Amino acid sequence: MGGITEKQLDVVEKEGKAADAYLKLNRKNLDIDVPKYLGTVRQLEGYLAEAEKQGYSAEEVDKIEQKLKEIKKEQIVASFVSLSAQDLIHIQAFVAEAIKRSGESDFDTEVRLFMMLRAEQCATIWLALRKREDHSKRYFGRMEDTVLSDDETLRELAKLYKENFVLTEEERKNL
Repeated sequence: MGGITEKQLDVVEKEGKAADAYLKLNRKNLDIDVPKYLGTVRQLEGYLAEAEKQGYSAEEVDKIEQKLKEIKKEQIVASFVSLSAQDLIHIQAFVAEAIKRSGESDFDTEVRLFMMLRAEQCATIWLALRKREDHSKRYFGRMEDTVLSDDETLRELAKLYKENFVLTEEERKNL
């Protein structure tokens, strides 16, 4: 008697991937903790690594470490919720507005693409990010508050949302 065949392993793997996709589809919320100023955190971590490598004085290293601790204390403590069909329509409207405005301003193609991507990211975050203690309230009160957030923080939030709520092409095929 042999063990598990290659075909059986493939079936188990495919079923596991399908189960993961269903979990994404049915996820109601996801609690997150992300630094409010992630760009500054990463920059200070780079300075700290450089300071240690270059042999800066202990006092200078301590200053950087202290500033890093202060900045890391400011966290976005919230929850992502799944988006409704109406939310998706709102996101499309934000992207359409970005397309219209970029066309009126005669921007380069790269700038137009950036505006579309940023509109989609900000709208998704604004609509999906909620106060952890009350999911009926948005974390950011206004769309403008979302747009004015740290760039790296926005990218990290968008990445977290995508990883936990949006199916990849492969995941769609596995369903």
